[in-house]
Amino acid sequence: MRIQHRLTLSFVVVAGISTLAAGAFLYRAIGRHLTGLAVEELESKARLVQDLLRAETDLSAVADREADRMGVDLSVRVTIVGAGGKVLGDTDLDDDGLATIESHADRPEIAAALRTGRGQVTRYSSTLGEDLLYVARPIDPGNPGKGVVRLAIPLTEVRKAREELRLPLLFSALLSVLAAALMGWAAARRPASRLGEMSRAA
Repeated sequence: MRIQHRLTLSFVVVAGISTLAAGAFLYRAIGRHLTGLAVEELESKARLVQDLLRAETDLSAVADREADRMGVDLSVRVTIVGAGGKVLGDTDLDDDGLATIESHADRPEIAAALRTGRGQVTRYSSTLGEDLLYVARPIDPGNPGKGVVRLAIPLTEVRKAREELRLPLLFSALLSVLAAALMGWAAARRPASRLGEMSRAA
């Protein structure tokens, strides 16, 4: 029986390591997939805001009002940045906040949007005190002087959705190990019996 125990334990160890490795890979893959979906949603909303702002003839006069309105309508943070980096409007800032916020000219997503037509980055927001996913696009690709619109969402929802999958993944891993133990026990019976007979005969 000791031989059968050892063979069964070998099955369990191999199954456990394989299951944990697969679970860790799946957990990370799900995180990347959820982040990718969030990026696609932000891109779609950014294009909509881009189209709406492009028609504004005096953007600086209406930027903050439009950022507030679109932020509420789209459930995202909207920031409108002039070509020189000055923040003209932001969903989460009032007039005093806009007057004191630093230039955004050196923000990677803003610079990339002006340079290539699109910017994306995940970064800690000192303004809000949490990690945000940012997507930025030039308001008018044919007129860079019009500035950039940037949309952002907190990554807390992405992390929450991923964490909700952790328990089911752990439960599935446990079931896999238990199944491996049962199959290993059954598969090891005949070899263990033969080894036992050979041992006794020797």
